[in-house]
Amino acid sequence: MKLIHTTKTVVAGVLAVGLLGGAFAKDDERTTTPSPASPTTNAPVKFKLAGAITDTTWEWELNNERIKFGKDGLIQHPQWEQRGLVTSWKVVDEHTVLLTIEQGRRTDRYAILIFSADFSEYSGYSFHGALTIKKPCKRIRD
Repeated sequence: MKLIHTTKTVVAGVLAVGLLGGAFAKDDERTTTPSPASPTTNAPVKFKLAGAITDTTWEWELNNERIKFGKDGLIQHPQWEQRGLVTSWKVVDEHTVLLTIEQGRRTDRYAILIFSADFSEYSGYSFHGALTIKKPCKRIRD
């Protein structure tokens, strides 16, 4: 069992590095105009993750912070929005979501969230230097 967990961790790390590397490579080509993608159009239908998280609220890494996965492909987070950050989300596989700060800053623009098999929590890598999210974040029931 420990081998399976370790393998999943290694695969997630490789995926994170690959996604972040690809995202960083495209930084020069990006504009600061937000380009929200619909979660239903940016992922194949086979990915149940988009349906499981769309229009739901989740804990964020810091205490008492919450994010909401909007139907429009944008993350809703009042403090981020007050600072002028426009953050989009995109499903990249069965359990992984890429968050991208589309507008509001030029560095630390990517986070990777890796959801559990039952979509009840996520871990992953935060915006700041791809630091590991230290505790699993759970869905907030409205």
